[in-house]
Amino acid sequence: VAAGPRPITYAAMVRACATALDKPITIVPLPALLLRAGAGVASAVGIKTPFDAAEIRRSTEDKCFDISALKSRLGVTPRSFEEGLRLKLERGWHS
Repeated sequence: VAAGPRPITYAAMVRACATALDKPITIVPLPALLLRAGAGVASAVGIKTPFDAAEIRRSTEDKCFDISALKSRLGVTPRSFEEGLRLKLERGWHS
């Protein structure tokens, strides 16, 4: 397992990206069931969406992984999402 030092919610990831890019953002919380149903209907009628129902389902899964083997076997200390994002942006990752 290769993961960060702590789990991060999808909303926290989106907020971190918006903050790092200095972009305003509004997150409107909706039930995952409603989002999955909407994505399924959109797909059925040929509307392209940024996320399909399976991706929405995966976004609700527990992403808390044991990273002790990553640290002990490889000697890797994972960085936070925010730190990795900062480094990527410093290196000119975004347009």
